[in-house]
Amino acid sequence: MKHRASLRRNAAELTCFGTVVVGLAFSIALVGYDYRRTTGFTFEQVRYLFPLLGLYAAVVATATLGLGNRRAPALAVAMITLITLHGVSGLILTVGRYYGS
Repeated sequence: MKHRASLRRNAAELTCFGTVVVGLAFSIALVGYDYRRTTGFTFEQVRYLFPLLGLYAAVVATATLGLGNRRAPALAVAMITLITLHGVSGLILTVGRYYGS
């Protein structure tokens, strides 16, 4: 319960982080759409999402703290597994596009 109160106290900070995520996604989508429309090639690249890695880690830490000592380890393992799966699937897609026909 004390962690939920902490989240409420930091609502302005979390709103700011959310605004950064939405703003970055909107900027990438806007530039990507214009580039695709004018050239016909895709623009989307993962490197433009690197500024969000710190927030990605903060989500994992905050989620595990919010559950307490009993369920936090299970959630941490699940989230790290999903993050690893996300990274590996991105690598597989990249290799498939690079070496594929």
